[in-house]
Amino acid sequence: MSHGIRFALFLSALALVESPAGAAPVIANGGFDDEVPRNVEGGGWNSEHIDGIGGWYSWQGAPAPSFRLNEAGSPSSDPRIWQTVDGFEIGQAYTLYGDYALGVAYGAPANSFEVRVDGVTVLSLGPTTAQQQGGTVFEPFQVTFIATATSHVIEIAAECNGSDHDYFVDNLSFVEPTATARSSWGAVKSLF
Repeated sequence: MSHGIRFALFLSALALVESPAGAAPVIANGGFDDEVPRNVEGGGWNSEHIDGIGGWYSWQGAPAPSFRLNEAGSPSSDPRIWQTVDGFEIGQAYTLYGDYALGVAYGAPANSFEVRVDGVTVLSLGPTTAQQQGGTVFEPFQVTFIATATSHVIEIAAECNGSDHDYFVDNLSFVEPTATARSSWGAVKSLF
């Protein structure tokens, strides 16, 4: 077999040999079907800095229920929910999907909705134009990050950056990562 043909087979093998994608990590109660209490652990989530207007809403969502992140605009803390999610493969890209809706906004529009991974902000959004025009309009969001550990703390926060914009959140989930092409010397070697 000529060197050119062997090289072409080698390149073809690199393109075809893939490791199977693992199952996506699971957000517990990402649709908030189970009640999530305020300022304690429950329903798969931890929450803190949630006032009497915030919390689990059985009648609001995309579809209902959802969770409202509100703390009356306290500049010293952000209302937030979080959970530890297991099942990540280190080095793999994962995309978190969800829906968010503006509850009430006092002051100028600002990036006041955040997604954090292990305490680091990976997505910062403000209210959309449709959300600012009134009503509770749920809009999709997504953010991709690279796993650096097999488990990560996934956190959603509102009223960020000193704002008084509270949000509803719903439908949080990861999708299965795509298969990553990897060379497998054993499979390539078997061609020769």
